[in-house]
Amino acid sequence: MAAVDRGERWIFDGAPGSADFGGQVIKQYFIRGDTWGVFHACLFRGHLRLQIGFSPDLPAGEEDGLIGLIRQARCQAPGPASLWYPPENSRLDRLIRHDLPWPVHGHKTHELAFDTRPALPPVLTPDLAFVSYDSTWLEAVCRLLDQALSHTFADPEDALFSRDKEKHDAEWLDLAQAGACRLLVGKGVLAGFVARKGAEIDLMAVAPDRQGRGLGRILLQQARADILREQAGEPHLYCLDSNTGALRFYLREGMRVTGHSGYAWLDALPET
Repeated sequence: MAAVDRGERWIFDGAPGSADFGGQVIKQYFIRGDTWGVFHACLFRGHLRLQIGFSPDLPAGEEDGLIGLIRQARCQAPGPASLWYPPENSRLDRLIRHDLPWPVHGHKTHELAFDTRPALPPVLTPDLAFVSYDSTWLEAVCRLLDQALSHTFADPEDALFSRDKEKHDAEWLDLAQAGACRLLVGKGVLAGFVARKGAEIDLMAVAPDRQGRGLGRILLQQARADILREQAGEPHLYCLDSNTGALRFYLREGMRVTGHSGYAWLDALPET
């Protein structure tokens, strides 16, 4: 799992050091001949997290058993659920996308990383400065993220960040205390935002009216330098497979693809 997605491996191991891990629900292993697999269900960040994978793929004839395990986990945690799986599991992918008895939404994503060679922070022009996040910027940050990242939302008209701004404010304040949530400001106006969680560059965006001016590179390279200075690990991030422009940008900046993942979301079970 770590070779595919290091963040998911961390959750599989119980998310050590994080209060987000709410306990294990089911963990089972599968072995038949040369085929092995794992089914892991846990509570993470308040909802059910499923991690399912096989090598080389889901065996024929095991579909009903797997659906039964998912159903069992969902009965214990009937809220919304997220599901991770290795995308090379083509038979498992078809089951998840087409044969589950619940509506499924999802995408495929790439993990990209820098190596750990020292890197200098970018040189800023006199009109730009990095400042730490605080609550006075909440409305501006949510508006920037809703506009800049709308192409990645299931519904581009949905203001995801503004809708849950109180939750995001608390999270960003915690990160800012550790120097892991920065704003790029030009002449008092918000131009960019970047937040990190350990070695992961979790969220990064440039204001739509400031794009195409090299600010994305400044945000990315500043985050990289901060991670390496703190010796937090190999700087990495996740990019949607459909976001081809961002993927090309990260590769131009010297990142390499280190893993691929499939993700799916299941809505909360209806009340009975």
